Amino acid sequence: MCSRAPRFARTALLSLALALVAWQSLAGELPGAAETGFLSRAGNNGEAAAAAGNNIYFRLLGGERIAILYVPWPYAAKVSARSIVEIFRQADAMPGSGTYRRGRFGVLEQAAILDIEPYTKLDGHIVFECGALSACSLRPRADHVELIRPGIINEHVTRYDFVASN
Repeated sequence: MCSRAPRFARTALLSLALALVAWQSLAGELPGAAETGFLSRAGNNGEAAAAAGNNIYFRLLGGERIAILYVPWPYAAKVSARSIVEIFRQADAMPGSGTYRRGRFGVLEQAAILDIEPYTKLDGHIVFECGALSACSLRPRADHVELIRPGIINEHVTRYDFVASN
């Protein structure tokens, strides 16, 4: 009986450790979670940007926070990926969440809005407040991420593509 207890304990601990690693790695599955890039809304610098009046980018930050950057259109078409990454680096160093910041962040010619919100992990999605009727979520796909925003009748699904930057 004593010889089985250590084996059972090791198996239980290994199972628990694997479950924790899988849970914590959900953010790592999302493109853009890496320090070298971000996610860009499909349609940035096009019709979607013109209709919305901005380009939208986001990135997961430390401390289970998400940063969403709104750069005004048509100026947004001139902004480099390096500038966007720099703004997200600054956001990662900012304390707290649940805040909007408007500014040039030392790299932009026009003011942009940076929204930093806490997120949680639920059923394979990252869930966060986004000013909708209820929380938004991110759903990882093979080559992109979908932002799911609840609507009155239907969900609104927007594709975001990974943009790598040095």
